Amino acid sequence: MRRAACPGFTYAEVLTITAVLGVLALVGLTSVNLRPNEAEAAARTFASNVAYAQAQAIARPDLGCLIKVNSSTKSYWIALTASPDTPVTNPITKLPYLVQFGSGAANRLTDVTIGSYSFGGDAVLGFDAFGALDQSQDATITFQAGGETYTVTIAATTGVAVVSRSPTGVTSGGGGGSVSEF
Repeated sequence: MRRAACPGFTYAEVLTITAVLGVLALVGLTSVNLRPNEAEAAARTFASNVAYAQAQAIARPDLGCLIKVNSSTKSYWIALTASPDTPVTNPITKLPYLVQFGSGAANRLTDVTIGSYSFGGDAVLGFDAFGALDQSQDATITFQAGGETYTVTIAATTGVAVVSRSPTGVTSGGGGGSVSEF
């Protein structure tokens, strides 16, 4: 009795298919942006800096602490209430606590821009001795890069920062404005 041949692939066919799939995967990966989302990284960095400034305000209520934004230079810094234009010293780097996108510790975030922000009518986000904001409304700031926009919302009463991705089609105006939907 004769056995029927088992249908299947030869070793050469399997190697050829594997090679073709490997080339297709390589082409697909190079067309996808593998860099982390810069806008999200900037927003999360800002949120962690909000937590640091809030902790400093609670720890030293006699000095106060704030974050000041300069959207034209794509930067912000943490300062004492008495000298808002002078960054405090970063406890880790021992340098001024200044975040400028595209330089220093944020040098990999080259495409980030600070979109709109709403800090109660000025460019300063201050904290009181209990960690609450120095304004009655929640504060917001947006970061944009590569077509993505992320918003950080800071609760007025608790000072807690929440990062969220802004929906497509949302744009922002100049510093101090609010996010507008068209």
